[in-house]
Amino acid sequence: MLNVSRSPMFRPHRYLPVFTLALVLVACSGPGNDASSLDPSPVATNTVARPTDIPTMPPATRTPVVIPTPLPTVPPTATVPAPSPVGTAPIPTAPAATRAAASPIGSSAAGSPQLTIPAILANPGPLQPAYRIAFVSNGASGDDIWTVDPDGRRLTDLTQAQKAKGNDSDPEWSPDGTRIAFVSDRDGNADVWVMNADGSGARNLTHTPGDDRNPRWSPDGTRIAFTTFRDGDAEIYLMTANGAEQTNLTKADGDDLQPAWSPDGTRIAFVSERGKRPRALYVLSLDAPKTPAKLAAPPCDLASPAWSADGKTIAVIGCIGADGQGNLDPLQHAAYVVPTGGGALVVVSDPNMDSGGPAFAPDGKTLAFWSYRTPQQADIVLFTLGANTRRIIQAPPGAGREPTWSVDGASIAFIGGDFTIGNVIVSDGLGQVHNITNHAASDRSPRWSPQKLP
Repeated sequence: MLNVSRSPMFRPHRYLPVFTLALVLVACSGPGNDASSLDPSPVATNTVARPTDIPTMPPATRTPVVIPTPLPTVPPTATVPAPSPVGTAPIPTAPAATRAAASPIGSSAAGSPQLTIPAILANPGPLQPAYRIAFVSNGASGDDIWTVDPDGRRLTDLTQAQKAKGNDSDPEWSPDGTRIAFVSDRDGNADVWVMNADGSGARNLTHTPGDDRNPRWSPDGTRIAFTTFRDGDAEIYLMTANGAEQTNLTKADGDDLQPAWSPDGTRIAFVSERGKRPRALYVLSLDAPKTPAKLAAPPCDLASPAWSADGKTIAVIGCIGADGQGNLDPLQHAAYVVPTGGGALVVVSDPNMDSGGPAFAPDGKTLAFWSYRTPQQADIVLFTLGANTRRIIQAPPGAGREPTWSVDGASIAFIGGDFTIGNVIVSDGLGQVHNITNHAASDRSPRWSPQKLP
């Protein structure tokens, strides 16, 4: 089981309505944005400012709250202090000339703030096969797709050399770990691309006038579901892994967004307004895609559907009060779960805190999400279903966001920092939290490879 420890993270808080849905829904609206996270800009030799499309709210608008104590029947998990920054060394980057390393404290040469969470000490041992992390990072020529080992080595820009301009976003590993699907606007508008895990063989699969987003591999790796605007509004399409047989699955009035495959590959969850807002949660069967089942339709938008491993539960983000409990607050959001067989939304995050980014552990028993415990601090919360307990991975000063689990469930990667600097942070099975990218850039959309890679 994953131990939790201390780590710092980001600042904004009441932007959640914007941040949570922009994190997930905005991904379907413009080049360079991901569906499940914020997308910065590409790789550079100098410090790059955070994009200006992410609004912030004044900290005075929220009252600090404390995450509830676990139930008496379950002993609380001790917080493990993060390693001291003293004596740590910056993580080697590759290629070294493409990144400006973040200073341990203070600000960069350009005056931008830096994360203070310690980096992993340089590892002199031989490289070993590892679950690698793909992510998006900004730089001089646009957003690029990078990969890095969980110990911070082999930090590599995969897409900068492929293009003269444009933004790449939303990386998704194929189930066998040999390929990465992603979104790129290098050909003029956002298309779905696929490349080999080392960055070679990049190919545009969709190449249509309308933007294509949110590529999601089927569990068997033979098909890719994605969102497209080629028909005017957003629809869920399906194609083979090589881009053939592109088929509209939804064909409905209004936007259909954020496809998420069931673990058995027979169903796809998505959010849709079906002609009018708010957006509800639907599940379609590939046997009868035109008659999807509506699982939840509260009086506010839902977003970010995520399946449990057994296919019996879907987590979503919705506004406070979406479950019918208490007053409806469209300016704050909470994490909910709903049975796929039908039933009511059940809130699992503290309803007094903005929350988002749900991600189930591989065993389906624990749900990770980010949540604000003060107006300036968001941490990663681990909620155990059934036991109804919450544990905290404390993020770097600012905000922790976009949690994602390693396939073995032993580690969590997430983004830590404010909107100027955000790096990939890993909380490992020993309870240690480390900054593994450790550079003066803004990272987002971390995704673990499903297989260990050499």
